Amino acid sequence: MSTEEFTGAAVGQDKPVEPVGASSPAAMPQEQALSSAPEAFPGVFVVGVGNAGVNLVDALIRQDFPASSCAVVNGDAPALGGSLAAHKIAMDKQGRGMGFGGDPERGRVGAESCQAQIAECCKERRSVVIVCGMGGGAGTGGAPLVARLAKAAGALVVCLPVMPFECEGALRGRIAESGLVDLRKEADLVLPFRNDRVVSSEAAVSVLDTFKSANEFIVCLLKCVVRAFTAGNVMGLPFSDICTLMHDRADLCLAAAAESAGAERAETVVARILCHPVFEHGSATLAEAETVAVNVVGGTTLGIAEINKIVDRVAQESASTPLVMGAAIHPEMGDRIAVMVLVDFRKGPQTEAPRMVSEQQARGSRMAEMPDMGPGSSRPPSRLVPPPPDLSQERLRQIHSQAGRGRKGAPRMRQVQLPLDIISRGRFDKSEPTILKGEDLDIPTYVRRGISLN
Repeated sequence: MSTEEFTGAAVGQDKPVEPVGASSPAAMPQEQALSSAPEAFPGVFVVGVGNAGVNLVDALIRQDFPASSCAVVNGDAPALGGSLAAHKIAMDKQGRGMGFGGDPERGRVGAESCQAQIAECCKERRSVVIVCGMGGGAGTGGAPLVARLAKAAGALVVCLPVMPFECEGALRGRIAESGLVDLRKEADLVLPFRNDRVVSSEAAVSVLDTFKSANEFIVCLLKCVVRAFTAGNVMGLPFSDICTLMHDRADLCLAAAAESAGAERAETVVARILCHPVFEHGSATLAEAETVAVNVVGGTTLGIAEINKIVDRVAQESASTPLVMGAAIHPEMGDRIAVMVLVDFRKGPQTEAPRMVSEQQARGSRMAEMPDMGPGSSRPPSRLVPPPPDLSQERLRQIHSQAGRGRKGAPRMRQVQLPLDIISRGRFDKSEPTILKGEDLDIPTYVRRGISLN
């Protein structure tokens, strides 16, 4: 999907950004179109929380998703009033529609003030998909409550939280990570999307183009989740069972989605999945997973050979990782194929580690990763601190007596050698020696110069 095909709003922006010629359904590419018929997605309800959630729900509606199956929950009155969703719920009526100042606690209280309306919207829904931005007040504080209310209403709840850019600061990042923990406690499945994955290294790429690129991936995933819930399963596990499986096994679950049409649609869609920024172009990431789940949705022309080709290609990149799959038919898909890959991790991949690392930790990590140069190298592979020299008892008495001279009346103290074990340098074994004027400064001075301390 190119940036020009995007018809959504920029994540984190108060007002949607509409490319020229793409604001009407007729101007949207066929690959992106969703049916406007409400019965095409029975029992599925999409809820956007916070400004980012409002913008993403509006982007979905612009692609012909029924507005009657969408709700937005927000404390920002202008953003809420301009939304295309049929159900608009204002958080914290006493907040005068000015938001929550990035405070998740205020966002939670605001959501509690309208929980009756939220529960009513989620009533009698088979599945609820929540999309929100993390790191602020409304999304971080309100989305877990929305998930709890939806689950209490009997719905299967999937959350798509959008994590902040690293340049937004460490404080916002910590708030987002904390909110992610709260979401996992309430929802059946959480599929976080990290905005930093789509940041281009090209200096000429603008902020708006970056937002558009991020929204392309998020809205595509949102559509695939909705279709997977409503499509008729023909083989493998239904998507609801896949959600349950991944929730029970995963500490962290990532998801990527892509669509394609045409004669080579199977090859194209799996290639898009494998180079998806969520997986950082990586078979390594897939291979490190606990479980990989593949969900394929197509029209009535979906072939078994195409399903085999997609699943086999993902399995090759996943190495020996267990893989489960499901394939379904959706009448609105036509000649298109949509593929969603979910990957769970027991401890999370290296890319998901916290960004805040002290310089001392980073230095220690670099030391530990240095290769062993071996016996043929100019530096020794390991250096042990030698023990202090052995001294006789007579020599010890002489040293003690000399130390007490000149201090009349002072008690004579006896110095003994401590029973310390000699240990290796550990992770510093492989580090370069510190040489100054021919002396190794890593060896204690009293050892290098033969000074007795006993």
